[in-house]
Amino acid sequence: MPYRLNLTATPSQSLNAFIENQAFIIKIRTTPHITIFDLTVNSRVVCQGIIIKAGQRMIPFEYLETGNFLLTTRFSDTINYEQFNITQFLYYLTETELANAQAKQTPINLLVPQ
Repeated sequence: MPYRLNLTATPSQSLNAFIENQAFIIKIRTTPHITIFDLTVNSRVVCQGIIIKAGQRMIPFEYLETGNFLLTTRFSDTINYEQFNITQFLYYLTETELANAQAKQTPINLLVPQ
C-alpha cells in the first residue's frame, strides 16, 4: 500500500519522512507556473530542482529509485499548492510496488486512491 505524506497548503515546504528504513527530506517549491522539488535520502542529495508533473514519477531516473514519489491531482489538474491534501496528494511507492506495476503494465497513478 503506498504511503501518503502530509502536505500543507503553502507554496514552499520541507517534509521529513522515514519510510522503509530510509530518511527522506523533500523540499517542494511552487511558483505560478511550475512546482519543483529537491530530494535527500539518508543525507545524500538525490536530485534538485526537478519539475513535478502530476501523476508521474517524481524521481526521473530509475537508477536512483529505491521507490518513488507521486503527486496526484484530481482530473489531471495543474498542481496548485492551495489544493494540497484536499484534491492533491503526495504518495511514496515502494520499489516492490513499482516493479509489480511495471510487470502488469499498470500506470503508477492507478496504484494510489483516486
